[in-house]
Amino acid sequence: TKETAFIYAVMAAGLVHAVTRSCSAGNMTECSCDMSLLGTGSPTEGWHWGGCSDDIAFGTSFSRRFIENSVKNTSARGEDAL
Repeated sequence: TKETAFIYAVMAAGLVHAVTRSCSAGNMTECSCDMSLLGTGSPTEGWHWGGCSDDIAFGTSFSRRFIENSVKNTSARGEDAL
């Protein structure tokens, strides 16, 4: 149903957010910051990004693997994953 799809979309988005924030905070050993934004901007602009960006690519791939594996493991036992 549309409602079930919405719940799963919110759950997946929450998982991606939690994983990417955890990576940025240094709480996970498999990932770190997204260094692609480090060093952008010029010194004459007055503000220079020097922090730790969220690694959304890792969060998305990790979450996709996590959700797909949990569905496959449940289905392999003959149970309905939903």
